[in-house]
Order: sequence, then C-alpha cells, then structure tokens
Amino acid sequence: MSKKLFISYLLLSFGFGQSLGDLSVPNLSSNTIYSAFHSRSGILWIGTDQGLNRFDGISNDVFRSNPFSEYALNGNRAWFIDHYSKDTLMVITDNAIHLFGNKDYKFNRYNIDSRPAHYSKLGKELWIATYSSGIYRLDAQKKLHHLRFDPLDPFTVSTSNFTSNTGNKFAYDIEGNVWLATNQGLNFIQSSDNTVKRFFRSNTDNLLLSDNVTAVVFDDGVLYIGTDKGLNYLDLATGQFTIENNINNESVINIVKKDEEILLFSKENIYSIKNNV
Repeated sequence: MSKKLFISYLLLSFGFGQSLGDLSVPNLSSNTIYSAFHSRSGILWIGTDQGLNRFDGISNDVFRSNPFSEYALNGNRAWFIDHYSKDTLMVITDNAIHLFGNKDYKFNRYNIDSRPAHYSKLGKELWIATYSSGIYRLDAQKKLHHLRFDPLDPFTVSTSNFTSNTGNKFAYDIEGNVWLATNQGLNFIQSSDNTVKRFFRSNTDNLLLSDNVTAVVFDDGVLYIGTDKGLNYLDLATGQFTIENNINNESVINIVKKDEEILLFSKENIYSIKNNV
C-alpha cells in the first residue's frame, strides 16, 4: 500500500449553513420530521412519526400504515427516504423496507423486525443495520436476506445491535463485497453467499487499534477503518493492517470520500488524507 500524506486542520468551529427559505406544506401529517427527500421530478417527500408526505409544491398527500392493505406502509415512522430507481422510491420504517412505485402508488414491502439505524445503497442493492435484529440485505433481485449474530457460529456478523450514531457503517470493495463497522470488530461479508469473516484486535496481532469500529470507507484498494482509538488502513491486496500514526488516540466520528480525497472527522479535528506524490 502506498504511503499516505496526512494533513490536519484544527476544528475550532465547524458547521454547514443553508437557507431553505419559508416552505409551507399544507396538512403535514406531523411536525416531528425524521427524513426528507427531494426527487428529480420535483416532489418533496417528508417522513414523520405519523406517516409519509408527498408534496408537489401545491398539494400534499399523506400515506399511512394500513393493516388491511398489503400495499400500504407497514409502520408510520418513516426513518429513511431515498431514490431507488427511475420510477421507484425507497422508504424504511420500523417494520419494513418499502419500494414505492410512482406509477401505481403501491408500496411493495419487505418486513424487518427492528427499527433501522443505518442504511446504504449500491445500485439496486440495499443494506440496513437495525437496532436489535442485525443486518438486512435487499439484493438487486429484490430478495431479502437476514444476517444476525449467532454466538455458536463464528461465520455470522459479530453483533445484531446497532445505534443511530454517525459514521459510515458500510463500505463496498471493488468486487462488491461489504465491509461492516460494528462495536464488536470489523466484519467482511462475501456478497456471493453472505458468509462473514470477523476481524478483532486479537486476530490481527493487535494491529486493529480497537474492536469499536466507528466508520469505514473503501478507496483505491484500501479500506479506511475509523475506530475510537484512531485510524487503520487495510490493504486488500495483501491483507495487511497498518496504523496512521498522525492520529494520537483520537476517536473517529466519520470518514467521507469527497472527490479525490478522504476526509476524516474526529471530535477535535478534520483530517484530509491524500496519496503521496
């Protein structure tokens, strides 16, 4: 793995500001808003604790859970909304992953057993980490897979419990395999069969700085691994873990790929990581 040049910027005050102007949505289902998504067609979708709102700039339609319809929302709390395909919206509630067809106005549901904490999307494949029921994978063929921790099976994910703290929990390597950040180590998930390999301090000669992995990002053959004790690099070609020595025991909050650089956020600083030239 090529050596990294590490440049730090002291974080004295950091924030993003933007003005959305005054937007009045008539008949909003609730003022408790969990998610929002502005579609390419100009529709504003708003997820609340009392249903999903579709605002076209003039009128607002509300979609709510209906136990008597198999094509309605399953659960009213819409935690995540995102684009799925040209005519399809993704909505995740406490009880299901939904694919909403803009043409037929139907929600196709894929039930889950726990509130979602994180999600990630690669093409038409969705990965969801939940509070207490592990990982759900909705593959490109729309088949739902469920991965849970089994104390008797070392080839399962190392935990079933996730929280909604910040940090990218999923990273995809060049072969489409998934790397999962957990508070019980780093997990590698083989995309072909969902088999799992776990990495801890104990099986990496203590090169992994901590079993509390907070964020992961893949770029140019290298997995960037944020922990509560600093930053690791994993060269996927050699399987070698290395340590970024310019971070002294800092807890990593998140790692983000932006254009040609990797931005790392800790509680004290923002770091920019670039290849040496």
